[in-house]
Amino acid sequence: METISKDRFEKIISKPDTFSVQIDHLLDLVPFLSKTKEEIVSAWISRESAAKMLEKLSIDPEHFKTNYGIPVTEYFIGVVEGNEVLGNCPIMQDFITFLAEKNISARDIFILCMALRRSLIAHLFRYDKIPLSHTPEILEEISDIFDGNLSGVLQTFTDLTREREKRLQAQLLKQKQQQQIQTILNLQDNIVCVVNKNRIILANRKFFETVGIENLTDFHRHFPHEWGFIQSVNYLSDLFRSKNYTTWFEKMLADPKQPLIKISILNRKTKRYGIYILKASRFPGSAHKFILSMTDITSYEKQMQQLTTHAYTDPVTGAYNRLKFEIELKKELANRRGSILLLEIDHFKHIEKNYDAALVNELLHKIAQNIMLDLPKRSHLFALDYGHFALCPIEMGRQELETKIQQFQTTLSQTQAHIAETISISVGVFRIRDLDDDMTLHSRMQSLQELLKFSEDGAILYDTNLYETQQQRKKEAEEIIKSLRTIAQDRQPLLAIAPYKEIPVKWELKLLRIRDGILTCSITNPTSLLFKAQKVYFHLPRMQATIEANLQTINLKSRHIKLLDFKLADESYLDRKAIRVKPQKAFMLMMQTEGSAVTGTISDLSEKALTFTAETVEILQPGAEVGLNFVLEQEQKNVKLMMSATIQHIRKEGTLYRILLALSPDQENEKSLKAYIAWRQMQIIKELKNLISTMG
Repeated sequence: METISKDRFEKIISKPDTFSVQIDHLLDLVPFLSKTKEEIVSAWISRESAAKMLEKLSIDPEHFKTNYGIPVTEYFIGVVEGNEVLGNCPIMQDFITFLAEKNISARDIFILCMALRRSLIAHLFRYDKIPLSHTPEILEEISDIFDGNLSGVLQTFTDLTREREKRLQAQLLKQKQQQQIQTILNLQDNIVCVVNKNRIILANRKFFETVGIENLTDFHRHFPHEWGFIQSVNYLSDLFRSKNYTTWFEKMLADPKQPLIKISILNRKTKRYGIYILKASRFPGSAHKFILSMTDITSYEKQMQQLTTHAYTDPVTGAYNRLKFEIELKKELANRRGSILLLEIDHFKHIEKNYDAALVNELLHKIAQNIMLDLPKRSHLFALDYGHFALCPIEMGRQELETKIQQFQTTLSQTQAHIAETISISVGVFRIRDLDDDMTLHSRMQSLQELLKFSEDGAILYDTNLYETQQQRKKEAEEIIKSLRTIAQDRQPLLAIAPYKEIPVKWELKLLRIRDGILTCSITNPTSLLFKAQKVYFHLPRMQATIEANLQTINLKSRHIKLLDFKLADESYLDRKAIRVKPQKAFMLMMQTEGSAVTGTISDLSEKALTFTAETVEILQPGAEVGLNFVLEQEQKNVKLMMSATIQHIRKEGTLYRILLALSPDQENEKSLKAYIAWRQMQIIKELKNLISTMG
């Protein structure tokens, strides 16, 4: 290696602006140097030390020659001519920067520069351009220029090295901080990532496992936008679907309500979706960094979906239940659109009475499944009560609707469920009106259901038929009054039954007069002490029907009563066989179903059935098996009863629900139940006798 003296070294490392040279003899060589500069550079890069250096640094010789070798030689000539400043040239700075990027050392730069100097001197000697008389002076001038240039080169290299060290230290510090944050993130139970200016810069292992990728590089390759890994959101979903992610994220952060945001993520490996709660918070000490935390609630959502499905599904038919129907009804009422179909299985009470419960349930299930195979668009099937269904919403014209109903009727008539009867359904159609509210809607629906009970098999009735029904009932009432007038004229007594605390009390009426639809009678026996608005039942041979009427007034002195609101009876006490009694007070009953309990008060009971009222029915459905737990008081002793039962039907009466249960007591509970009913019946009879005695 070439060596330099101590004085020359101190001269080299001095500042370029203090470095001066004498170049009088080199000026004569400028034309020659300019003409042969490419030859000089070729000799330079071909020199062994320079060639090894270029190979070591993987630098293409031609690239080096064109972009740096020739410009550096031109710079040398410019210094000799006085056009360039020694040690301070942009091309030299670019040259050193280029070499610094190749991680070159100061020693390597020295070797490369010395190779150029030696190549230049050798070139001059080769062409005999250095006279012997001036050889020392020319060599001294060349050395001074190279030394001055080397001083600037080393200064630039030193500055670049220091700057690079600073950047490296800053990068190492940043990496160390990121590694510390990464370690903290990996220890988190939740899925966590750090966002800087809408770009994910850090994420924990659970994040990558959730998205189904290996690392952050893999993430940015698969997702051109940072939020692309989110499939759907429940917050400003339209904005998110428009892929205006930045605005969506800013609105989410600025929302003062701090909404609960659910997102779905598709795992690229498993191809499965997961549901997560997303929370965002600012990174400490930064205005543009945010920490996103995602909690996996997939299993919870599945459980809730299963519970919701269970809560809204009728266990017998598999259709939606009444609870779900009431929810959908409110939605349709808010939308003011569409119609609702009420489906009633004709003669279902007869089927229920004559066939085993398992066969009846099988029939209901098959009917529901057949209907659901061909539902109109957007429509759902709801099981309301035993034998009653609803379709909602219906958005089609009358002709199309009647065609669909006929298809249902044809399908159901072919339903096979080990039952001899041919199955048919009657259908009621009513349209939601602009002026409807919850009360009027239910009232019209109930009226249409009542109308269906008296319709012909397979009938299709519209809510416009309600007016016709009212007219028909008016005619029925007129016919009943006409029959009563005949009985009054013939002075025939009228045998009737009025239930007293569910005990049918027989009594005899003498018809006096009928005026404005009100029948005035005298009571020939004093056992009919009744209350206003209580029901009275009697049979009219002329119409071959049981009539129901309301008691308006009773005069105890004259023993006259007034009856009104005559209609054909849906339920009659005349043919009731089972002894049913009303408890002496409102006894509490607890009914247990799978996962829930309902409490209420007992209205009446017999050996086979029990009726109670409750404020809510939760997920109760007809046909469901339940457990009962209640206490009856008999002769100042509490009789505890526990038994299983089956829900027969549920009927809403005002703000309460009336539930009829078919009881299945064991031998011990059946014995206790019979004893209570017999005792309670005797108590009621005693009350009646006391009432009769007080009347004289």
